[in-house]
Amino acid sequence: MAAYNQPAPPYTGPSVSYFNPSAPYDYSQFNPYTINQPDPNFYALPPCGPMNSSSTTVVIQQPVPALGMNGRRSWSTGMCDCCKDMNICCCGTFCYCCMACQIATQLGESFCVPCFVPGWQTVLRTKMRLQHAISGSVMDDCLATTFCFPCTLCQLARELKLYTTRGQVMH
Repeated sequence: MAAYNQPAPPYTGPSVSYFNPSAPYDYSQFNPYTINQPDPNFYALPPCGPMNSSSTTVVIQQPVPALGMNGRRSWSTGMCDCCKDMNICCCGTFCYCCMACQIATQLGESFCVPCFVPGWQTVLRTKMRLQHAISGSVMDDCLATTFCFPCTLCQLARELKLYTTRGQVMH
């Protein structure tokens, strides 16, 4: 118990100044725009090397997928690959009207195209094929949409999904 009655040892750390409201304060050093600002050299990047016009590379054209002999590529999925994306497969099977309107909208057409345009699926398939340099012909599109309507609808939806996940614009 004797240890509690002894005085504390003297403080040997740095001096601490307390705020004294009666003491005058020099406001000339106060600048609100420099409070908590990081050192500008802290985030400085190291030099990249010589910067002259002969070492600058400018990319003019982005790389494209491998193209066939005629400068066109094939579809990203086959027409009968419906089970590769079960969400699209189920929507195309049970709610094909909603999917058709969504596909028309994503291709930049009115959502009413599937309801009022005869041969709308052939038109939309041909539009997508031409916009994205996919190989084929109007006859191929017509035969595919006539004899395998749900599969071609799902193929269009999968292709659109691929483009939107890559961040490419469809219109």
